[in-house]
Amino acid sequence: MLFQGLPRPVLGWGAGEGRRGGIAGSRPLASSARTPPGPSSRAAVSRRGRIAVLSGVLLFLGSQFAFFPLSGPWPPMQDAEYGHKLVNLRKQIRNKPSGRPTVVMFGSSLTGWGLNPAAMTHLAPGGPGGPVVFNFGINSSGVVVELVCLKRLLAEGVRPDLVLIETHPWFLFEGYNHVADKIHFLPISRVQPRDLPVLVRYDEKAGRLLGAWAEHHAVPWYAHRHDLQNSLLPKWVRKDQRTGVWDYTDRCGWEGALAGLSSPLSMPERVASARFHVEAMNNSPLYPDAHRAYREIVGTCQRAKVPVVFVRMPEMRVMRQDSPQTYKDKIERCYTDLYHATGVHFVDARGWVDDVHFVDGFHLVPEGSVVFSRRLEQEILIPFVRSFSPPG
Repeated sequence: MLFQGLPRPVLGWGAGEGRRGGIAGSRPLASSARTPPGPSSRAAVSRRGRIAVLSGVLLFLGSQFAFFPLSGPWPPMQDAEYGHKLVNLRKQIRNKPSGRPTVVMFGSSLTGWGLNPAAMTHLAPGGPGGPVVFNFGINSSGVVVELVCLKRLLAEGVRPDLVLIETHPWFLFEGYNHVADKIHFLPISRVQPRDLPVLVRYDEKAGRLLGAWAEHHAVPWYAHRHDLQNSLLPKWVRKDQRTGVWDYTDRCGWEGALAGLSSPLSMPERVASARFHVEAMNNSPLYPDAHRAYREIVGTCQRAKVPVVFVRMPEMRVMRQDSPQTYKDKIERCYTDLYHATGVHFVDARGWVDDVHFVDGFHLVPEGSVVFSRRLEQEILIPFVRSFSPPG
C-alpha cells in the first residue's frame, strides 16, 4: 500500500471530549449569541435618543432666533438692498471731517437713478473736506417705504443733518405705492419686525400681511437664503436669479449703472409711456394715505430735529405741459394741501432735465442724473452747507 507504514493522523475526539464535538486539544468555542439587554439598558438608550433629538430641536430653534440679533452687525441679512446702502452710508459718515453735514435723500428708483452725488463739482461729497450726500433710493418703493426707511435709519442711530424726500405724482395714487409685489408696500421677505407697526397702519390687508410675515419668517435663515447667497456667494447663483442691485451702486448710493443694462426707449416710446401713466392717474382717485404718510415723515423728522425738504422729481414735458387740466389741478391741489399741512419747503425740479435724458419717460440716464444733481447742489445743498453749524 502506498501509505502503509505512515503514522495515521489523529482524527478522533480529544481526551475528555468524548463525542461532544471539538478538535482534539482545542478549547470549546464561546457562544456567539448575546445576552438580550435588560430593562435598564433599553431605558438608557431611549434616554440618550430623547436627549439627542431635544438638543437638535433646541439648536435649530436657537439658530433661528439668533438670526435677527446677528443681522445687527451685518444689515444686509434682513434686507439686502437697504442693508448694503446702510453699510456704505456708515462708512461715509465715519470718514467725513468733523463739522461737515450729512444729507440723505430717500425715494424710489427715480432717486436711485437720479441723484448722483459724485457728479457734484463744488461740494465734492465724500471727498476730503466734503460733506456726506447719500442716495438712499430703494427700488420699487413709494411714500410708505420712504417712511419705513427713515424710521429704520433713525433707529440705527444715524441722524442726518438734512433729509430730502422724493415726491412724484406716481406716489399720490395707491397702485404706484404697491409696485413691489402688487399687494403690499414691501416684499414680505424684506419686512423687518420693527417695520410692522408702520406697515399695519397703512396696509389695507394688515391681517394678511402679519400672517404672511409670520409664516415667511418662521425659518428666517431659509426665508433669506436668496439674499444671503446673492450677497456672500453670488457666483453660486444662476445669472437669471441674481438680484445684486448693490453691484451697480456706487459708494454714495447712486444706482445709475443700472441704466446701462437696458437700452433707452425711443423718444416716441418715452412720450407714449408718459401719456399712458398720466391717463391712468387722471382716471384714478388720489390715495389719501399718501398725504398721511408724507405728514408722518415730516413729524418724524421734526421730533428728531432734522430739517426736511420735499423734492418734486424731474418730469418729461408731456407730463408738465401736455397733460389734461383735470390731472394738473388734482396734483397741484394735493401738493398745496400738503404744504399748508406741514409748512415744508418744496423744490420744484420738474423742468430741470431735458426729455432726451430720460430712459423711459420717468427714470434718468446717467447724463440726466448729472444735470439733476448739479442743479440740486446749486439750489439746495450749497446754501445749506454754507449756513450749517454742527448741533450742540
